[in-house]
Amino acid sequence: MGVKVGFVLALVGAIASNTGLALLKRGADQVSRLTLRPSWSVIREFTRCRIWLLGTFLQVVSFGFYLGALSLVPVSVVQPVISSGILVLVFLATWYLRERTSLVEKVFIGFVIAGLPILGVSLESSGESATPVASLKLALFSLAALAGVALLIGVMRKTSAGVDWGVGLGLVSGVFGGCAMLTQKGLTAVVGRDGLLSLGALAYVVATALTNLGFYALLQAAFQRGRAMTVVPAMGGVSSVLPVLGGFWVFGETLPAGWRMAARIAGTLLIIAGSVGLSRFGGASGTAPGPPPEALAGSTASAERTARL
Repeated sequence: MGVKVGFVLALVGAIASNTGLALLKRGADQVSRLTLRPSWSVIREFTRCRIWLLGTFLQVVSFGFYLGALSLVPVSVVQPVISSGILVLVFLATWYLRERTSLVEKVFIGFVIAGLPILGVSLESSGESATPVASLKLALFSLAALAGVALLIGVMRKTSAGVDWGVGLGLVSGVFGGCAMLTQKGLTAVVGRDGLLSLGALAYVVATALTNLGFYALLQAAFQRGRAMTVVPAMGGVSSVLPVLGGFWVFGETLPAGWRMAARIAGTLLIIAGSVGLSRFGGASGTAPGPPPEALAGSTASAERTARL
């Protein structure tokens, strides 16, 4: 029963989160661009944008659902369900944000649609458990993930004259998002073992806050440089793969036996393939690539715009 409840919590959280992402995209387009130079005027623009604040509220709500799900089921189950929420985002991007969907995007959306029920079937009577968190493994895994995406961005910059930096920043935010999911899982494990006021729990609270803040800030910058239809799948693809891999290596999570193992693997791969595929081919119907990374270091010279619903 706990596994089923965790699945439902993760699904509700995914719906809330992706609805919030659509609102965040609309809000991010109404304010001046974020850059590597801190600007209180830009921060004030965000905090005065009601539609962006509503999107942020839904992200906080989804965070609570995710924590509840992580306390009941392995992270390798929770993250693919979260990834399936991209269907909500794709619908809202088409209907609410007025972004177009190409034929290739529709094919990969179909992968996600097929993967979700297959994953759900694999949870029936599933009772696998995880070993205690290995903090050193988690730290090494997170550092390796950050190094990997930095290398990927470097290759993109060297080999492409028209890099979509909305997607590029989406990939980096996905690494932070995946690491955030793993630290949240570690937090639930440490709190359950040592209590909330223990030194280990406090360390995980800080790590969870930093990874989530990094994810959130980079996602806003990505939204301002690309379409939601391509940014979110790029972010979701990376943030899906990392917790699945980390769940097995860091937390010692195991697969169920028999046909449920095949269903778990198939459902997970379909969801991840759909998310990654959307990020790879989404540009077919998109807008022009965003500005190069150098623009991130510039000043916020664009005129301030009043944020309204």
